[in-house]
Amino acid sequence: GYGSLHRLLELYQIAGADGVEICTSDFDPRIWASRSFCLEELLRAWDGIRPAYQFWWAAVFSKKSAEHILDSGVPFVSFSRALLCQPDFAARLKRGEADESPCTACGLCYQSFGGSCTLHPAHRTIPS
Repeated sequence: GYGSLHRLLELYQIAGADGVEICTSDFDPRIWASRSFCLEELLRAWDGIRPAYQFWWAAVFSKKSAEHILDSGVPFVSFSRALLCQPDFAARLKRGEADESPCTACGLCYQSFGGSCTLHPAHRTIPS
């Protein structure tokens, strides 16, 4: 369980942080693409802390996941790895050209110098 998550969020708030990014990765690449890993636990932990304290949800790879998480009451989502893989991913979502990122969540982007996708280098180029 995540019994101490509420206290952790309280401590961040006491320390003066405006918000925190919640990484939903359970270190099993893309398993959370089909379910929202710990979403219910996080929403329970956030109870009593909002609205003064914001958090955003990381490890989002698809429009469907983003909409589900936002509909649950989370104020922001982060497409961080999806954007490292495909810098124009958000624009593609907006234009209806994509519904899901080609990112496999392998983690190599965080191990490489510069934080870029090493698995899909062709996706890094933003079309003009």
